[in-house]
Amino acid sequence: MAALETKKTDTTKFIDLVRKYSQITKLTPQIINEFIDKVTVHQAVKIDGKRRQDIEVYFIWCWGDTAYKTDFA
Repeated sequence: MAALETKKTDTTKFIDLVRKYSQITKLTPQIINEFIDKVTVHQAVKIDGKRRQDIEVYFIWCWGDTAYKTDFA
């Protein structure tokens, strides 16, 4: 029951944050920092002669082990 209340509170905080920035005209580092919980940058590796580096971005509304992943060649 406590976990459900925490999730509800987190959801409310996220909705309030989205409302706060619903009319932005410029994306600033401050705004980005409020939406991102953490960024994990993995060690670069070479695959078939190409450099690959995985980066995981954890947004504040991702609960559990959910992350958006991308890689840069």
